[in-house]
Amino acid sequence: MIRKWNIFIILFLLVLPSCSIFGKSGFPKVESVFVSSVTLGPIDEFALSPDGSKIVDEAFTETELSTGKQTQRFMDTLGLKIYGSTGGFMGWSVDGRYLAATQMVLAPDSTIVDTPVVIIDTQTNTARYYKGSFNGWSAVNSERFLTNNWTPTNLDGTEITVPWGTVDFRKVDVKGNENFLWSVEKNLPIAYFRWFPVDKLHSGQYKAKIVSYDKGETIQVEIYVEKPLQRTVSAIFDPTGRYALLTIWERSEIPPEGNDEIFGKFVVDTVLMVVDWRKGEHRELFRLSSIGDGKVIALPAKTAWSADGSTIFVARKDAPGVVLKVKYP
Repeated sequence: MIRKWNIFIILFLLVLPSCSIFGKSGFPKVESVFVSSVTLGPIDEFALSPDGSKIVDEAFTETELSTGKQTQRFMDTLGLKIYGSTGGFMGWSVDGRYLAATQMVLAPDSTIVDTPVVIIDTQTNTARYYKGSFNGWSAVNSERFLTNNWTPTNLDGTEITVPWGTVDFRKVDVKGNENFLWSVEKNLPIAYFRWFPVDKLHSGQYKAKIVSYDKGETIQVEIYVEKPLQRTVSAIFDPTGRYALLTIWERSEIPPEGNDEIFGKFVVDTVLMVVDWRKGEHRELFRLSSIGDGKVIALPAKTAWSADGSTIFVARKDAPGVVLKVKYP
């Protein structure tokens, strides 16, 4: 009887680590890939729908990624055409109810008069304007978003300006959206990405870290060190907050402009790297060269992961974006 209990305890301890609050072991995998009908420019803004099926561009045109079908349900319905194109980040709330963007109000001579945040409520078919610029939605719910200097702001316009102190993002339940980890309990941003030189010799290599969202960036977790000739051009969190997705250029040589070159000179491939940051493990998810059309340059800061976790969109230079359908472990 004692022997049976010992066997049971051993099996329990072996299974326990993979059943923690931080999820099962393993990495997301690509189930299918297709080239979309959407081609974006280097400075074009877009918002990937929460289910990963559509993209809204800065002209508020909605395009189905699989078919290319386009609709214009925002400008005409809400009268947004009195404004110019968006001049900043765009995004859907996690539940798909609200679409937010920074807009430019233009005078007749094209002078920029104002740059407010516009949030479109797709349930009530109304729009509301806020001061500042849009910098992303809460990863927890649709009640809060980020404005100037990444200030948490409620839908009623109330800004949360009182410092909320350091939260150890390694020990709490989190969710991810774009560049931030959010505390599920507090519904506040508590960590984000930072890059640091690998050495003092200015070799051009950087190491990526997740740092706490406080004045001193008190808590830092290193998640990836670039190899020679690599350059990370995008870093986002998946919606669960468990994984970081790095979009990394691989080059044949460093351009004369150095590591800050943004046009993809000497890029021979782009790799998507998934990092399980709690475990300190990373794994290659996909390479653009596997598409086979020679368009291997991902646009900087133009990779998105849908709120339901099903879809990754990668915009490419001078080519339609690539859509990856992924499955979690």
